[in-house]
Amino acid sequence: MEPTLRQGETFLARTGDFGPIERGGVFVVRKRGTHYVMRVVGLPGDQFEVTGSGIFLKDKAAYYSDENTDGAIGTCAKGPPLIRREHLPGGASHLIMACNYSFGEDQPPILIPAGHYFLMGDNRSNAADSRFNSPDLGLGLVPASDFVARAERIFLSSDVRRIGKEID
Repeated sequence: MEPTLRQGETFLARTGDFGPIERGGVFVVRKRGTHYVMRVVGLPGDQFEVTGSGIFLKDKAAYYSDENTDGAIGTCAKGPPLIRREHLPGGASHLIMACNYSFGEDQPPILIPAGHYFLMGDNRSNAADSRFNSPDLGLGLVPASDFVARAERIFLSSDVRRIGKEID
């Protein structure tokens, strides 16, 4: 989930009644006995697509900017990461990261069924998220029953300035 969460950071999460599942929120989901931390980008009923140029929801494109990316860091195996602010249709915005200037696999257009969500990691080049639907890799579409918590604040970090930071 870099750059939102850095390697080794611990966060506080609200379980039980964690409120509505909304676009842009960061949640913990349990799939095949493993917990994953991912961002909700597609909601039930959305016509959803991911291409090399970004996310499309109901034919409206997300847009990307360099706004408020100062101080964001991430790591790539080769070369520096590209960190951008993603603005989803409907208003949610957050930082994302790409390695080798690739945002990962495309997702052909799909209609997200009732009660399911499309989740993506913020490190788009290296996230086993809803773009992949395999028992060994990825989440596929995630039913509401698999959501277990909402990520809220950074609790521990080697960068003391990040402790207490809201996860957006």
